Amino acid sequence: GVSLEDIDRIEVVRGPNTPLYGSNAVQGVINIITRQPFQVTGTHIGFTGGSLETRKGIVRHADSSDAFNYRLTATYESADGLPGNFDSTNDGREIGGVSFRGVWQKSKVDEIDIQLGVNDGRLGAGAEIPDNPLAHDKDVAANHQQINWRHAFVDGGDSNLLFYHNGYS
Repeated sequence: GVSLEDIDRIEVVRGPNTPLYGSNAVQGVINIITRQPFQVTGTHIGFTGGSLETRKGIVRHADSSDAFNYRLTATYESADGLPGNFDSTNDGREIGGVSFRGVWQKSKVDEIDIQLGVNDGRLGAGAEIPDNPLAHDKDVAANHQQINWRHAFVDGGDSNLLFYHNGYS
């Protein structure tokens, strides 16, 4: 659900990190950190095409004001899958998505970071062999919502209050 153009860095943390990342972080965590909205401004339009009928498009707009910075990104990606002797493999895809990130500097000590996103499309699943019930396209949908309130204390410490939801079907 995150465009490569919006990623600032990726952290890979190995080992059990349950206290930091939750009970499902048994063997490690991959933390994808996106760019702050104020790091990119203006409108960006990009398109990439390649072999295997691969197509990828992106439209991003970001802007800033004194107290509010935002970035809105729309993406589309499709590919036909493997060619040649692999024609019976159903591994194509067609997925589109929209994401939003806004940071509101409410005061000198309070900041609210809002992130929203949705992806929807289809993925090829299974080999196209006669009478194979697994050969079909799978409709996929994913969404995420996150609100993070950061408060800085006068003594130099800070606190975070984070609400998030992830959905996949």
